[in-house]
Amino acid sequence: MIKRNGYAKINLYLSVTGKADNGYHTVETVYQAISLSDTVYLEPTGSGPLRLFCSDSSLQNESNLAFRAMRGFLSAVGAPQKGFSLKLEKRIPVSSGLAGGSTDAAATLLLLNSFFGSPLPKESLLRLAATLGADVPFCVLANAGEPSQVGTHFGEVLQPAPSLPPCTGLVIPTGEKISTAEAYLASDRFPPDSEGGCREVLRALEQNDLSGVFHASYNRFERVSLPQCPVAERLFSVLASSGADCVRMSGSGPSLLAFFAGESGEKRARDVKLRIGKHGETGFLCSPIQNVKGDRD
Repeated sequence: MIKRNGYAKINLYLSVTGKADNGYHTVETVYQAISLSDTVYLEPTGSGPLRLFCSDSSLQNESNLAFRAMRGFLSAVGAPQKGFSLKLEKRIPVSSGLAGGSTDAAATLLLLNSFFGSPLPKESLLRLAATLGADVPFCVLANAGEPSQVGTHFGEVLQPAPSLPPCTGLVIPTGEKISTAEAYLASDRFPPDSEGGCREVLRALEQNDLSGVFHASYNRFERVSLPQCPVAERLFSVLASSGADCVRMSGSGPSLLAFFAGESGEKRARDVKLRIGKHGETGFLCSPIQNVKGDRD
């Protein structure tokens, strides 16, 4: 059995830039992998059916993105008859804007490519990843040691970016549900985003300027999704007044991420986690990934 961690992603910047001929929205985003992760286990079983086991039984079906990644990879390398067992140990909250399903699929692709002796070069693996979802190519790169990228088009056209400097993050999944497709459609009701914001984030990252990143960070969907999610809207205000250095929504939501900088950052994040825990909210401490090796046994 071999294994690999699949890391969650956040968006330090996310704007909608237009709409393609196929009706899908185009974006400009700065992806960053964080230490919150799932673990994906792969075991060859000779020949026979592909099997999926998941710590969250509601995800244990053939529509699971990791299962589709396994089936797609085997077809791509001409080995559809091979048998494998895939196990997902979930820690990333489901449907939360943190790319939990995408990162599991990416880890599955990397595990299979390693098992077969790397028959797919990087670009081929990324093309296969893009057929599964817009965030999957980023997650392939992040899980293989390139944890920070600028994403354009649908998010799958990627260029390396400097990593977010060390700090402590507190991820809070609200449990509310947001349809990504509906969130993008709703975003059409708002004026276009101003240009240049992504460049400001990248400039701050290049200068290792954490406060500059926080100042320039942006997510268009906060004004779209927060009014539809009363728990997230309330927690956003709570976090903003809690002493966090920056509060952002990830993806189209509804998970929130508060950043705490400096030597006191971890203690402040733990204090806020304890405070919201007394009101029944769950938080996960995390940090930005600087160099992902892709843990394996």
